[in-house]
Amino acid sequence: SFYESLGGQVTYVGKPHSYIYDNAFDVLRTQFGITDKKRICAIGDVMYTDILGANSKEIDSILILDGVHASELGIKQTSGDRPDGALLQELLESYADCGTPTYVMDHFQWEEPS
Repeated sequence: SFYESLGGQVTYVGKPHSYIYDNAFDVLRTQFGITDKKRICAIGDVMYTDILGANSKEIDSILILDGVHASELGIKQTSGDRPDGALLQELLESYADCGTPTYVMDHFQWEEPS
């Protein structure tokens, strides 16, 4: 933002900015023939990037609870623990300007097939 304030041109490419989503949509369209946004779901653990970006592009989203916001939910990161429902509601309310995730999951882990 400092460079921008000096008049410099800045291109934001990460979440929640449009560039990353537009490129992902292009790949889905050109390589897989997917054009219906109802077939797309963003998965992430951060309300102010992942969920905000998904909502701004009008696609479904899954918030992974044992990620960045784990301590706010009273659980350990990557634990797979289920947070108290009241704490989850507080988290969602405190980030209301990001929108609401379509779904929530306690844990997500990607493993390569053996």
